[in-house]
Order: sequence, then structure tokens, then C-alpha cells
Amino acid sequence: IEDSVCSIVPDDHKLEVDMGDIGAEKLKNNGTTTPKSFQIRLQDCVFDTQETMTTTFTGTVSSANSGNYYTIFNTDTGAAFNNVSLAIGDSLGTSYKSGMGIDQKIVKDTST
Repeated sequence: IEDSVCSIVPDDHKLEVDMGDIGAEKLKNNGTTTPKSFQIRLQDCVFDTQETMTTTFTGTVSSANSGNYYTIFNTDTGAAFNNVSLAIGDSLGTSYKSGMGIDQKIVKDTST
């Protein structure tokens, strides 16, 4: 039992984002890839007058750079990839560090 304003839609609990095939050459010298969009859907929300909410992502901080981004783990072995990290950001290009709150406007689905 949780005392929560919302719950995450069950299909989004273990959300997988397909990053596609990325060649090692693309990542050399602090290279980056094209951002991938994802959504975490909420259900059973109870809002009164709130217009924004805060989401916080936490995880293992990467030692690959000083940006405090996330370590990427090999799903087959569980070992961390060397010299590669993941940034989580918003549509404006702002990257968020592990543990940093991300304020987002609440978009209510009024469909029935």
C-alpha cells in the first residue's frame, strides 16, 4: 500500500528505450548520439490545483566523465560499459544529473 498522488502505469515500470545501433567511432572524443524520446505514464492521479510535478531519476553515477551522468550496464553480463555514460534530459536540451529534480508541466488526459 502506497500513499501516493499517482502510480506508474504497469507497462512503464521497466521502460526500455531502444537506442539503436551506435558505432564506437560515433562515441570517440566525447561524441554524442541523437536523443531518444520516452514517456513515463501515470494513472489514478489525484490533483487539486497542481500544475507541475517533479520527477527524480537516481542511479549509479558514471565515472566516464565529470557530468554526473548514468552508468550503462551490459544486460547480458551486468558489468558496466567502460567510458560510456547516459544523460537524461528534456526537450529543451537540458541534461539532468542523478538525484536532480525535473519539474514538468502536468498534461491531463481527458479522454474517457
